[in-house]
Amino acid sequence: MNALPQGRLSAPRRVWATYCYFLKERPLLTKCSTAGLIFFVSDLGTQYIIRPKCSDELESNKFEFDFDRSLSGASFGILGAGYLHFWWGWLETFAQARIPVGRSRLGNTLLKVAIDQVVSAPIYNYFYFFITNAFRAFPRDFSLIANFQLQMETELEGGAVTDEESKPDVGAAKDVLVDAHHRACDMIIPMMFKHWRIWPTVHTFNFYFVPLHHRVFVQNTLLVGWSGYLSYLNNGGLEEESKCKQERLEHEYQSGVEIDCPISVS
Repeated sequence: MNALPQGRLSAPRRVWATYCYFLKERPLLTKCSTAGLIFFVSDLGTQYIIRPKCSDELESNKFEFDFDRSLSGASFGILGAGYLHFWWGWLETFAQARIPVGRSRLGNTLLKVAIDQVVSAPIYNYFYFFITNAFRAFPRDFSLIANFQLQMETELEGGAVTDEESKPDVGAAKDVLVDAHHRACDMIIPMMFKHWRIWPTVHTFNFYFVPLHHRVFVQNTLLVGWSGYLSYLNNGGLEEESKCKQERLEHEYQSGVEIDCPISVS
């Protein structure tokens, strides 16, 4: 096992060397934890940037972070990074067997980008919307932790937890999963058109120039901004963009004057 970086290094170089050390020793854990942190922090930043502006005099309207929303993004970041770790490993082997890098590096790269964007990208984005919506919506009485807390509180009060109280609400959980699936289906098509404007170019660079073990890091770095945009769309931003576009078209048709809309990749 290699040792952690020693010697006098600048702070950025020490952070990078430490990251590379753990990436080599614990690749899956390092990629997942990094992605989870990025999604969590990015969502908090997005919430603050698009927070409603209100008067300081109104105590009840003061901005508060929605940590459940950020944790739902972090949960996907962890699962998504784990998925990409194995998917890109398989994709590398598959493309190398068809178009070896020694024969055509560009051809090998374009094959990987095509397969990744046609097969994997829709799956990745679908599960972002599915997991984040399901995570936030799951009822507390379905949580094993909530049931444990209920049991402890009841026993401390000298009572007993009935079988009905301790059972998870499976029906409610099923409804949550169905609603999350419908939400993901509603979001995936408009989302993919936005995705394909940016990520094929990113992954062409990533697959061509970046070693396999650093590719998830490149994606995670860009996800600092992109995951925030996904969170914005997932929490009403897509509907807001659509409404604004419709109002803009109607206004331009009536007056010939353009109006501004919220930030959009479209």
